[in-house]
Amino acid sequence: MRSLVLALPTLAALVGATPAPLGSLTSPSDLTTNANHVFNAIHSALRQWGSSLNHNGMSYFLATVPKGTQLYHGTSKEEPISGMEWLAYEPEHSLVFSGRHGGPPPFHDNFRLNDQQQPLFESGPPEDDDDLAGYLHTYCAAHPLRLIYVDGEAAAKSDKGTLDTQDYILLNGTEKKGVFWDFERAKGMCELAATEWKGQIHGILRMEGGFEIILCSFKDSLEVVRITRAKSDSRLEEQKFDYYRAITARYDGVGGDRTLLNYDQFVTGFDAKYGIDLFREVEGRTLPRLMNATAKQVGMMREDIRRVVLGMGTDVSLPEHSFNWQGVADMIVGRYAARLKYLVSPSLSTLEAFQREIDSTLQPFIDYARRNSTTESERCATQFIPETAPTASESMAAAAVSHVAHTICSTLLSASEETSYEAAVEKVKELIEYLDWTTWKECGACDPDKLCMLPIWPFGSLEDFMHPTCMNATQMTGRRGYWRLWGRS
Repeated sequence: MRSLVLALPTLAALVGATPAPLGSLTSPSDLTTNANHVFNAIHSALRQWGSSLNHNGMSYFLATVPKGTQLYHGTSKEEPISGMEWLAYEPEHSLVFSGRHGGPPPFHDNFRLNDQQQPLFESGPPEDDDDLAGYLHTYCAAHPLRLIYVDGEAAAKSDKGTLDTQDYILLNGTEKKGVFWDFERAKGMCELAATEWKGQIHGILRMEGGFEIILCSFKDSLEVVRITRAKSDSRLEEQKFDYYRAITARYDGVGGDRTLLNYDQFVTGFDAKYGIDLFREVEGRTLPRLMNATAKQVGMMREDIRRVVLGMGTDVSLPEHSFNWQGVADMIVGRYAARLKYLVSPSLSTLEAFQREIDSTLQPFIDYARRNSTTESERCATQFIPETAPTASESMAAAAVSHVAHTICSTLLSASEETSYEAAVEKVKELIEYLDWTTWKECGACDPDKLCMLPIWPFGSLEDFMHPTCMNATQMTGRRGYWRLWGRS
């Protein structure tokens, strides 16, 4: 992944400023250095697709689950939960934990390692009817649930970096026992919520094969809707496919305003003020990691998270009062994703055809009687940002989204002025590499009996990551290897 290479000296300087096209130099201390990564974190937040591809999350958002929202818990016990446990957004996600052995149905026989993703406290199968397999608990939020959303695939038990934001930052690297210590991890984060965060947070929102909440107290935060006995499903292949179908239904978000995020006040390791040496080569890919953060850098991030959490009592900090920067990011991606790919496709093989396509894209922002590239770029970049939105000096999200929008528009204008077809196409290719939008890996529409397969813990292969494709239940069986621990196959 490329880092931002545009020359803007400070966050405040984004206000009214138009970035230069890609290729300019920038200071390492530039607060917009990772604007593309911040943009992508905003765009992928609470979305299974983008969060699975950018699985090493670096960001912490305040989140609210509205009162009355239904959530689910699968277990071998009928009695309502009172203490700390997990909740799923989808009943199919919970049902795979209600069976005799717990845990998601593996897509290959030898995946289970230790007690991965067992319920946090409970164990043991039901002792009676062989056709019955535990219970599905349905709860609803008794009050708005205030959560910290840890982005990426933060519930994936992997040493690729999915757990860095929890183990190295929230838990300060203390008592780390490996990737499968989820009970201790959950307990430590709930203790953090009760002490340093003064009870302002009710739980932690994460994602693996589906979104889940570690809720610190069921008794204090939930009402029981119903508790039903689950049926044992011997059709393992169909059960696995049903589970994956429920997961992939949330590729574009958890839906229905079931969770609201504050995009204006969040903390991210991509913020250059921390100076963390983030990017590392992992199996030929560059992934962000927090394992190299110094004690000072960890302390800075923890203090910023604490400050944001403790400010949650004010109306302006509540997620329901945040400006929806994800909506703006959606409009930018929706307008330019296909157009940018078309510009570098063989369909446009001459400079004249290339220039006509850019002119068509930018036509709404051009006064052909008074050409002015700076004005045209500004009109283009601010198309989807209302005047009432927070400014770049007030919000990192505003700065990142504005910067990316200006980068797209200024680069297109610059490319249209090239006299060489090869040079013009190269500028757009660099822009695409810089943006690194997850939408470019989407499968497109799959047949009704197929799903778009990509690695979602604990399933998937490296090939599935590089080239997601539509697969049926039989084709999905046996796909493994992406999430292996180093040294394991």
